[in-house]
Amino acid sequence: MKALLDSQTFLWAITEGTKLGQRAPKIYTGNSRLLLSVASVWEILIKVKAGKLSLPQPGVPYLVRKLAEEPD
Repeated sequence: MKALLDSQTFLWAITEGTKLGQRAPKIYTGNSRLLLSVASVWEILIKVKAGKLSLPQPGVPYLVRKLAEEPD
């Protein structure tokens, strides 16, 4: 299955998994191919720079690492 994540869903998945719905584990595990658009990455970084969103580590390296990680 392919799943295109929006910015908020991606952020919840990497930081607050409890906010995801009941179907999320089916999407995030197994043979699913998770996709995130460049526009979503851009949106996240704009919010970080504007002070509207904080990430546990600097934006670009953190997002690159999270995008490369395998889902649990």
